[in-house]
Amino acid sequence: MLLSKMQADPSNGLVIFGVGLCVGLVCMISAMRQGQVCANGIVGVSQGHDVFTNTLIYAALPEFYAILGLVGALMV
Repeated sequence: MLLSKMQADPSNGLVIFGVGLCVGLVCMISAMRQGQVCANGIVGVSQGHDVFTNTLIYAALPEFYAILGLVGALMV
């Protein structure tokens, strides 16, 4: 998909690299936060609290930011 943009104008290489770097950073931060949410949910369930459904819902929120970052990169 990016190859067609590079063939049209080779000077877009730095822009494409920057977009990829930003998306990678957003996805990395999103993954770390999602891991923290899931780990806290696991601790809550192991302590006997009824937080399984809330954990699933809250775990989807950081993933949404990663998806938005990907969609934003595809729009560029």
